[in-house]
Amino acid sequence: APRPVVGSSGFTSVASGWRRSCALDTDGEAWCWGDARGGELLPLPRAIYTTPVQPVPGHRYTSLAAGGNAVCGVQIAGIASCFGYDFVSFGHLPLTDLQPGDSPVRPDIAETIAQVAVDGFNGMYARSRYGRGYVWGAPGCCVAIPRMITPSLRIEDISAGDGQYCVISESGGVYCGRVNWWFFGGDESLAGIPDQVSP
Repeated sequence: APRPVVGSSGFTSVASGWRRSCALDTDGEAWCWGDARGGELLPLPRAIYTTPVQPVPGHRYTSLAAGGNAVCGVQIAGIASCFGYDFVSFGHLPLTDLQPGDSPVRPDIAETIAQVAVDGFNGMYARSRYGRGYVWGAPGCCVAIPRMITPSLRIEDISAGDGQYCVISESGGVYCGRVNWWFFGGDESLAGIPDQVSP
């Protein structure tokens, strides 16, 4: 049976990744708990948190998504931002390590973001307000600049698993794709353009 999270109250949504979870309070601020010894809640110190703590206090979100070792969210202004993991040591993003008090990292997307998703390999995905899909991050590739994954498709929803993602188009069709993170490099053909799996 599920057990209550000590110290949790007033939360409006929750997202779980590997070994830890995060929730939003009524003000839109993120609170997280769980095993973060691998840097999963940076800029917080590496530790096990048995009660909810704030990795990035003062930052307000409308939604959160948690994946392998990172958390991304949509901030109130429609900006995507992410925290967690040791980005430099593990090569997931060519960004500086987050330190206590640092702000979450923002991907360079010149659109208003409506939704984010994180897969089990720390690949990060976003859907813009105009229905365009983007991907960045994940191991072995250092994709710092988000790449569009649905150039000819407008999407209404996006979801991600271990190296795979699916989207729902404006017409209601489902499209799924895989991102070959280990051989991504500069080859756009490996960007995982989705194939339609339902009408």
